[in-house]
Amino acid sequence: MTKKKRLSSNLTLPYKFIVPLILIGLAVLFNLLIDKDANQGYFIPVNLFFLLFFLVAYLPLRDLKKVEYDRENLIVSNFINTERFRLRDVIKIKRWLFFFYKISVRHDTETKKIKFLSPARERMFKPFKKLDSIIKFEKKLDETKNGSC
Repeated sequence: MTKKKRLSSNLTLPYKFIVPLILIGLAVLFNLLIDKDANQGYFIPVNLFFLLFFLVAYLPLRDLKKVEYDRENLIVSNFINTERFRLRDVIKIKRWLFFFYKISVRHDTETKKIKFLSPARERMFKPFKKLDSIIKFEKKLDETKNGSC
């Protein structure tokens, strides 16, 4: 068994599941603290703002995955199910929404897009440059596609 190298952040699970719960909890707490009798309908726009903010922030990121790779495979997990793709089927990897990356993979007759959160420890020191883990992954892809692996 070969050692897996992780491409995605260790914060993917909390970011995907816990942060939305915190936002929903804050909205519920805000609504419980409002004196409903004195503010007859004035906070409906505020509630709509909370809902709109939550949807805009969360919907594009709800399908973040945990991404790892080993010698021959790309291993993708949504923390419930795991999928494996051959490294030679990876088409490209590119930055998406500043902190996130997107991997395109050939899967049967279609192209599958896999979104993941990049590691925070690298992002802090290289916010605008390509991350070292991404550079190593791209080298691994080149080696795999050229047959030297």
